[in-house]
Amino acid sequence: MSARAPGAGAQVVTKVDSGNEARKGGTRMDGHSPLSSVQEEMIRNIVDHPSAAGRYDSVSCFRLEGAVDFPALSGAVADLIERHSALRTVIRQDGEALLQYVAEPGELDQVTSFPACDDPIAELAENPAGGRYTLADILGGRPLFRVEFHERRSVPLLIIAVNHLIYDGWSIGLLWRDLGEFYAARVQGRPAELPILTTTYAEYATTQREAASALRDAAIDHYRRALGQGPRPVRWPAPREPYAGAPTDIDIMPVVIDGEHAALVREVSKRLRVPPFVVLMTATAMGMSKVCGQPDLLIGVDTANRDDPALLEVVGLFLNTRLVRVHAAPGEGLADVVARVREPWNATAAFGAVYYDEVLAALGNPLFFKCSMPTLSALPITEQQRPKLHGMSVDEVETEVEQSTWRDIALNWYSEGAGFRGELFHRLAAVDTETALEVRSAVLETIAAVRDDPAGGSVPAVQRTPPVGADVAP
Repeated sequence: MSARAPGAGAQVVTKVDSGNEARKGGTRMDGHSPLSSVQEEMIRNIVDHPSAAGRYDSVSCFRLEGAVDFPALSGAVADLIERHSALRTVIRQDGEALLQYVAEPGELDQVTSFPACDDPIAELAENPAGGRYTLADILGGRPLFRVEFHERRSVPLLIIAVNHLIYDGWSIGLLWRDLGEFYAARVQGRPAELPILTTTYAEYATTQREAASALRDAAIDHYRRALGQGPRPVRWPAPREPYAGAPTDIDIMPVVIDGEHAALVREVSKRLRVPPFVVLMTATAMGMSKVCGQPDLLIGVDTANRDDPALLEVVGLFLNTRLVRVHAAPGEGLADVVARVREPWNATAAFGAVYYDEVLAALGNPLFFKCSMPTLSALPITEQQRPKLHGMSVDEVETEVEQSTWRDIALNWYSEGAGFRGELFHRLAAVDTETALEVRSAVLETIAAVRDDPAGGSVPAVQRTPPVGADVAP
């Protein structure tokens, strides 16, 4: 697949390196590695939608209040970049292939210090010195991780920009923890105490490609049998008023699962021996079904995809999507549907190395809905939202980020204390606020109904499973 970058004379070819060169630690001897499948798909998205490239840059701006040791902080950032090789990654073209190149520590110009100034904080936070990246920047080999120090005369700022090609939600917690430990170690004059890394993202990209090649046919065959012809396209209620904005504009609605609702989720989870997320995923599908009028949905679940313990401490983009078909017959309770979904969900774990985009393409790209829980089975570190720097207060500066998606509706779940917190995304041109509110209410009602069905889930799953390959009519 190829496309021409806007304003660029050279052709961009989204084809990965074959991986046949001599390698060391997951990279070729010249420091290059293939892209992982998820990186390749992300670059295809940027090629297809160049205007969205800047949204893949995550820019975090922090006010630093207290005694800031700038030499120690600069050294801690250097330590962080040296520890995580993904932070030294750039994208390069080698003939027709796109590769990731891991630079040596200090090889890239990634850290900039600015003298004291009084520029508005909001302006600095919104616009890092190099700007948000374009497609040409990404494919032109610019560093995917950048840091700025603004000493300022009032409150110093630390700005960190990291491109989604080299991080996921899990990675952010690792970055903040490690930066805090490196800074504390330098201030206190001691060695940093962090887990030893036994692999790198480049090595993962290489082994993922090899594993996917071996599993691809089996994964496609599994999903073809499990999903059958796939659910029919869903038609949401037409928006009450036509949306005048961009077709990809979204709104985000909170969903809170606490108190009795949270207890019911955990009760079903314990009784059926599934993670609480599987209960929430099923409740989400059932709530959507009630509103759109189709009892048969295909749900795509983003997972951390870090089953190998060696990956738990590595910064990189590991996400994959597991696909599961959820059918809820009229009158069925949540526990009954969870009992039926459990085994198909568990079976998808065997194919984590095969990126879902390849499966969907082989199956004719059926429509699916996202229901994700980024902290599913996550370490506590993944919930760290900002660095903790020794001897100072660190507060994040809120920035205005333009949100967009081509999906009609999605729901992300997060653990929050004894309960759960959801973010319901809906594309305003397709699903208006009133319909999104109905989905939220239907999800909560599905969970609440568990109290009236204490024996739910006791029916063997096979008794209610639609025939393999059946196209269940709405």
